[in-house]
This record gives sequence, C-alpha cells and structure tokens, in this order.
Amino acid sequence: MPKYYKLDKRIASGTTYTQERDKFLVIKEVGTDSTSEGTLYVASAPCLKIKQDIAGLVKTSSNKNGLLKLGDLYIVVPQTKSIKFSGASGSYCRIKGLIGELGPGEALPGNHAARFEKQHKHYVTYVDGSETKSAGTSITAGTIVDLIEQTVPAGEKWTLRRLFMAEAKLDDGTNVANFASRIKVNDYPLDTGDAADLHKGILSTFAPQPARSSVNERPFSLEETPIILNEGDTLKVEMICTSDYTVPTGKTLYLVATVVVEKER
Repeated sequence: MPKYYKLDKRIASGTTYTQERDKFLVIKEVGTDSTSEGTLYVASAPCLKIKQDIAGLVKTSSNKNGLLKLGDLYIVVPQTKSIKFSGASGSYCRIKGLIGELGPGEALPGNHAARFEKQHKHYVTYVDGSETKSAGTSITAGTIVDLIEQTVPAGEKWTLRRLFMAEAKLDDGTNVANFASRIKVNDYPLDTGDAADLHKGILSTFAPQPARSSVNERPFSLEETPIILNEGDTLKVEMICTSDYTVPTGKTLYLVATVVVEKER
C-alpha cells in the first residue's frame, strides 16, 4: 500500500514539473491568482480550466469562493508524468490533496490509474461572458443583455452543478442591484415564467463574481438543482435590468457571468 503525505503547493505558470519515479499526486482542490484563463495539464493533456474569480489561491475578503473542490473529478499525476499550469504571466496555481509514495514493486492504485485515463475527457472547466456600459449610459427596466450563448459540441455532455456567478458591478467593485441574471437552455428559462408574479432571474447581489465581504459572502451554487446539457443543447445566460439605471459619471458598468461546467466527452 502506498504511503500518503499532505500535498499543498503552488506551481508557477509556464513551468513543467515532473514527478519522481516513486511518487504520484492526487489533487483534490485547486486555486489560482491568474485573472485570465489558466489551464492545468498532466502529461501534456488539459484536465482543468480555472481563473481567480472561480477560486483564488487563498480565501480573502475580496474573494470568498475558496479553493475549488474537485470531488470525483480529482486530478492524478502518476510517477514520472509531468504537470504544468498555463495562466497569466507571473501567476500560480495552488494544488492541494495527497502525495503518494510507492514502495518497491508497487504500482499506481487502480482507482487512481482509472481516473488518470479519464481525466482529460471528463474535467472541470467554465464558460463566461461580459459586456460593459460606459458612464452616462441609461438602461431602461426590461432591457435584456445576452452574456453567454454556448452550444454543446458534438460528442460532449455538460453538467452544471457547481458555481454560478452573474453580477452587475461598477469598476470599483460596487454591486448594482438593478439587475438579475437568467439561465436558459434551448431558449427555455429555468426560472419563473414571464407571466409569474415573482421577478425574473437571480438578483445580481445573490450571485456575485466573486463572492466577497462587501456584497455577499455566500457563493451561488447549482449543486441542489444540477442542469444537464447534451450535444446540440444551447446554454444562455442573460442579464435583465429590473429597474431603470444610469451608469454614474466617471464609472463603468460591467455585466459579467461565469458558469463552472463539468465537461465529459
């Protein structure tokens, strides 16, 4: 049986790290300070896409999301295999989990070997979108802005059961509560219908990007109500203006949305 030790390290973007002949990694949680998309590669195959807003290196007052727990989509780096993170220049990826040490004649445990074979075909990624409005722009109640429109490619299946972020905010981080986001699959709203008394969508304050002390410390999750999309299905996230709003002088309004996706192919 392998011996296990605690893994909690950071790896620099653009650097390749190769495991020793008797050591393997089991990565269960990840985070990054890369503000743009970062990809984690094992043996040159992508097995994770992440950015800072989804999960930072550490939990702070400005990013309460914490490390991303991978669950059954954990990442295995077998002995002698390489791991590399490709993100923004100068950024890091934090990897947390277990270091396994093999004795003479021991092989990678079967469950980890099976996960290694699948992890480049079934892993955590995300889709996102944004739009900006300049100072002085007036937006009337009922205006809809499409932020995400993605069709699931042939041979793929997407499961949405993790983090969902969709927020209207100014460039200084101030949340704007005059907006709500709405998820649609094949143009069908997964939400209150148009004729219902409840307002449409999820208020900007309830799904901040990222969760933070100045707005809402609780991340918004789809864990209790997962959404399954098969090839050819189209995911949309739109932002609805719930009451008239004018972007203040000297400010820029950002309408942003990010959906964490479990991609399988």
